[in-house]
Amino acid sequence: MSTINTLFQSFIFHPAKLKTHISHYQISSSSKSPQQPYHLSSTRSFIINTPIHHQQIHPSRCQAVPYIQDHYTNYLPQVGLDVHATVLSASSRTIITQTYENPSTTKAIPEVFYSFPLYEVSVVAAFVCKIGDKTVKGVVKPRKQADVEYKKAKAAGKTAAIFDQNQDAADVFSTRVGNLPAGEKVLIEITLVAELKQDAQTNGPRYTLPMIIAQRYGSQSAYSLDAYPLSQQYQNGASILVDVMMERDSNIISIQSPGHPINVQLGRTSIMPASTHEPCYASVKLRTNSTMEADFVLSINATKQDLPCAFLEKHPTLPNQRALMVSLVPKFQIPSDPSEIIFVIDRSGSMESKIPTLRSALEVFLKSLPSGTHFNILSFGTQFSSLWQQSKPCNRGNLKQALELMRCIHADHGGTDILLALHSAIRMSYKDKYPDILLLTDGEIWEQEACIKFVNETKKTRSARFFTLGIGDSVSHALIEGVSRAGGGFSQTILNLEELDKKVIRMLKGALMGRLSNITLDFDSQDNTIEEEFMEVEVPKSVDGDSVTEKGEKPIPLFDENYEEPESIPEVQHKLPELSIPKIMHVPTELPPLFPFIRSTVYVLFSEELVSVPQKIFLRANSNIGPLELEIPIQDVGEGQTIHQLAAKKAMSELEEGRGWIHSAKDPAKELITVKYESMVDDLVQSECERLGARFQVSGKHCSFLAIHDNQDEDVKSEEYFFMFIDDETLPTVTPHSLPSSHSYGSRYMGGSAR
Repeated sequence: MSTINTLFQSFIFHPAKLKTHISHYQISSSSKSPQQPYHLSSTRSFIINTPIHHQQIHPSRCQAVPYIQDHYTNYLPQVGLDVHATVLSASSRTIITQTYENPSTTKAIPEVFYSFPLYEVSVVAAFVCKIGDKTVKGVVKPRKQADVEYKKAKAAGKTAAIFDQNQDAADVFSTRVGNLPAGEKVLIEITLVAELKQDAQTNGPRYTLPMIIAQRYGSQSAYSLDAYPLSQQYQNGASILVDVMMERDSNIISIQSPGHPINVQLGRTSIMPASTHEPCYASVKLRTNSTMEADFVLSINATKQDLPCAFLEKHPTLPNQRALMVSLVPKFQIPSDPSEIIFVIDRSGSMESKIPTLRSALEVFLKSLPSGTHFNILSFGTQFSSLWQQSKPCNRGNLKQALELMRCIHADHGGTDILLALHSAIRMSYKDKYPDILLLTDGEIWEQEACIKFVNETKKTRSARFFTLGIGDSVSHALIEGVSRAGGGFSQTILNLEELDKKVIRMLKGALMGRLSNITLDFDSQDNTIEEEFMEVEVPKSVDGDSVTEKGEKPIPLFDENYEEPESIPEVQHKLPELSIPKIMHVPTELPPLFPFIRSTVYVLFSEELVSVPQKIFLRANSNIGPLELEIPIQDVGEGQTIHQLAAKKAMSELEEGRGWIHSAKDPAKELITVKYESMVDDLVQSECERLGARFQVSGKHCSFLAIHDNQDEDVKSEEYFFMFIDDETLPTVTPHSLPSSHSYGSRYMGGSAR
């Protein structure tokens, strides 16, 4: 097997289905409490069985997941969590396996529902439901359609499962399983693909597996149930194994987990023979009896991890469909702008255990400020306070005041109103300076969309940048990542008591760096077709949505003797304007800002109508001292779906956050689509997200995975994977960087699908 995706997919593991007990939760109201997190290692589960009223279920009284049957609370035993991940340079593929069993030998369970966290940038690439010896693979469908089909199947007595993203938080997901057969085991396998963040502390990739959905301030639209603390006895049920594979000529220097005890085997992965010893391989295993009180994080330090790369992938089933991924860790230096640094620090109740880490980070920030830099400190919860009414220059006296405030910080400002704090920071900033907002928070709110919308608008009107430092063992990655994406900055996360000096200083350097403008991605191809189509990406053809009678159509009679007035009021049908999809769609639509030593990744989806293949790309930008440019050759890595799915997910997320190609598209008269069809923007976004999700089989806010098992259907067998060695001589000499390719590693384990 010789393609990038084959290698990437060949390391999908089917981990041993270890039966482990995990804890459960109480069902109650949606108030926030920092002592009551939802843990992935004990997914909160219950039965939806209206009109039964929700009961309070205490962990001390049971040893499994609660559900309601025959008006009584029962418990679903043997819930297990197994995780097997492969880190492939700057990307990862993770299989999460959740196992549970119906204890009754005579009665099916009507419905099980449980929520769990996933890393916000992850692509859910596969959803498989195994009931006994039956296997059903999920298919991505529009959310409403999937929900209707799921309920219909459940009502018909079929075993069905549906996988949804929470409508209020992009890092919270839920699974519903209907009609769990009597005495049967149900095993849910979720396959995730993700690009890894660059850890500024170690200058290497950072793998994150969220384990906790911390209680969040505000209200959510559905399934708003709180959790009681985990029973300590059942926190030991998670089995986590991570194989690390870097480029062939790379050496792994160190692998650390700041929050959990791990065993590290350098020189080989878990599936390699014991005699193997290569410096680019490693295997990491969570030690047994380890509690999951924090997100599981690995920081990997290896050589030669910062080379620019561009990979072109061809889709295996969609004719002439191609996708490009461009990734680099920039290295350049430009002077600072006359900026204003505003620290916005979270002092809400949920920060109580994180205050020491917050103080440490703020102290490093303050002591690293260049003399004369205007700065201010804003504290927020539901209350709001500031060090000064407006920013002051950094000098000995002002720095002393700031450090005195830092030493007196406590979690004493009530709930978490991030939006109010961001509004206040911009309102109090100087109009003749560029505001750079540094948000220090755990991000524990449900109202993420409003914050991201405000940041989107502020970036346009004030040239403001927003950087986020997520603090704590269970931050909301959706909020942390979403604000920095919308705000043209970058984000980093710090677990409690984790080393932080390097990443804090690097974030400050980013905030002080001069702004880049006119960042473009240009192609050099065999002809000019690619370039011409690329220039038209923001001006797709538009067809007016007004319905008119076409010439030659038979008119509707104004008097029909057979017409009868309907009893109900008919639903209003809104016809959406028909927008032609850009033939070259780069994601993000507005290219991301570039910061030294912080990885940036851009994707491009090519229309199947394009024949020409680009040979190289040019990344260009303007700065306050002149233009910047980088040429990157494009490497064709053959067939695969990984880059397509990563690109589709990022395009969907961008649209959901109020950006993306629809928001910059114009009709032939050069009028913005979002202005011409203002009332239809949300529907247009939903329609495009549904198209992307169904085409590339990626779930999201508007798309769900649906798996339905019919006893009369033929069994669907899951794929098994074998591994083999490939000699260096059989492969061309190519060294890609970010995503691995079968061309990348020479003599190594390669995979293919068993037939």
